[in-house]
Amino acid sequence: MAAACANASTGCSACPTGGSAWSMTMLTARASIAATSPSTIPPARRCPMAPTDLPEDTADRLALYRAASRAPSTRRAYRSDWTHFQAWCTEVGQPALPTSVDAVCQYLAAHAGTLRATTLDRRLAALAAYHRAAGHAFDPGNHEIRAVLSGIRRVHGARPQGKEALTPDDMRAMVAGLPRSLAGARDRAMLLLGFAGGFRRSELAALEISMLDFRAGGLVVHLPGGKTDQDGSASLIKGIACASDDGPCPVAAVKDWVMRAHLSEGPLFRPIDRFGRIQEAFLRPRAVARIVCKAAGWAAEARGLSGRRARAFVASLGAHSLRAGFASSAAMAGAPEWAIQRQTGHQRRQTLWQYIRPADALATSRMARTGL
Repeated sequence: MAAACANASTGCSACPTGGSAWSMTMLTARASIAATSPSTIPPARRCPMAPTDLPEDTADRLALYRAASRAPSTRRAYRSDWTHFQAWCTEVGQPALPTSVDAVCQYLAAHAGTLRATTLDRRLAALAAYHRAAGHAFDPGNHEIRAVLSGIRRVHGARPQGKEALTPDDMRAMVAGLPRSLAGARDRAMLLLGFAGGFRRSELAALEISMLDFRAGGLVVHLPGGKTDQDGSASLIKGIACASDDGPCPVAAVKDWVMRAHLSEGPLFRPIDRFGRIQEAFLRPRAVARIVCKAAGWAAEARGLSGRRARAFVASLGAHSLRAGFASSAAMAGAPEWAIQRQTGHQRRQTLWQYIRPADALATSRMARTGL
């Protein structure tokens, strides 16, 4: 961000903002929002009761608050969803804005075999958001649309096709194969912290030094709010305990990375170029998946898996495998559901059950002792 004008306090006429600290903040905010907000949303229709000419400062505030009404990850997802829907409409010769109930039902049916029902549900939310922004009516709860989606769930929704959950043994093998380089220290800290805290990849990538609170016996991570916290009113606190045995310790790994990288503020996990220089930016969320898969490749090699089996193992994993692995491993270890949910930050128990149910089924089978 450009340095503030030295005459800001006196209202320097050379500055386009008039030297106002608020204006400087608004310029920065608008630039940040423009990078993540859907640029293809047509301007909303003006309310007939609203003034046609707002003061620039008020208009800036209004634009800022509207754009910030959803989490950045949601805005990015909606933009991708809308682009996909637009492309399909162009292909079949249907108008995208405004669309029709019949067109939406056809769209859902066309992608039922390739997209999960939860993804299609989010597509409907994105369509509703874009139509509202353009001043058009669109009801994602329309009975015809919901009937089609219900049928898709019944036919295709038997089992969510997500990434496999990592196990503690997987994690030990993965971090054991990491190089002793600076990048290896970063990846070790990220993998162990992501698993122990049940983090989403977006949460891992957005971590800052100021969110870490090292204490005796562990680490407390303060998150401003998860993916489902659209209004920023909820915060999430994750407790990471030190390892109680000789296994890899997530707290020690994070400390080691912070010290070796000489970090005192800003992003926790950062890109490292091919010369070993640490960048100032945040690591991108998709990089978390690449790090997981690269470490999984080393683990597969160390276990002596054949080429085909090794490739299948790596392909079954992703960034979400860390989060799913924590939930399933905690359930297998007998942790109560409420404790797992508090750590992961899941808002819906149904989502958490996707990871806990297989673990509960195995635990119940062992307790039954049928003798077979």
